[in-house]
This record gives sequence, structure tokens and C-alpha cells, in this order.
Amino acid sequence: MIEQSMAQCDEDSSTIAQMKRAILKDFTDRYQGEQNKFLQESTALDPRFRSLHQLNDSQREDVFDRLKLKATQMQNQVHI
Repeated sequence: MIEQSMAQCDEDSSTIAQMKRAILKDFTDRYQGEQNKFLQESTALDPRFRSLHQLNDSQREDVFDRLKLKATQMQNQVHI
């Protein structure tokens, strides 16, 4: 959602556009790989955002597949 809100618009002044680019770059550099996956999974578990409307269908399916796998792994550990 932050990435979407930082998209540049034609109405943005050059200062605002530059600020949006800087924020987006910082955000992208900071949250990638496993950190991004963790944030997506945490968001999916929050009832307010569980639909993950900011992701496309493939990304959304990937998040829920990872959560199902983790739940299965946790359940298997309990039964050992």
C-alpha cells in the first residue's frame, strides 16, 4: 500500500515527486526478500487486511500457500 501511495502523479510538484522517489527507494531497499515475505504473511493474518487487495492474484496465492505450509509444519512439530 505504501508503494502504491508513493506512485508519482502528474499533479505532483518536482519536490513531491523527488520525495516520493526517495521514500519508495528507502522502503524498497529496507523491506525485501524474507522481510517482505514476513510482512505479507503478518498482514494476511490481520483480519482488517486479510484480503491482501494490494497484491495480485499470484502474489496473494503465494502468501497463503506459505502460511498453509508453516501451519502444517507447526502442527507436525506438535505431534512429534
